[in-house]
Amino acid sequence: MTITDLKTHPKAFVTLDEYAAYLDVTVRTLYHQIDKGSLKAVKHGGALRIPLEEAQRFASVPAR
Repeated sequence: MTITDLKTHPKAFVTLDEYAAYLDVTVRTLYHQIDKGSLKAVKHGGALRIPLEEAQRFASVPAR
């Protein structure tokens, strides 16, 4: 599923692949942010997922 708008996304979680495509970054970049503690992810269905609220919060933080 392609994310076009986080505010209207129908699911409670987004995959790392979906979120990386939405942010136009690599999945490796997301793993780095998760390891740093800047982005929170949870195990859901056997894989890491990002809660939608966390995805919205992280996307609204200005890049450094």
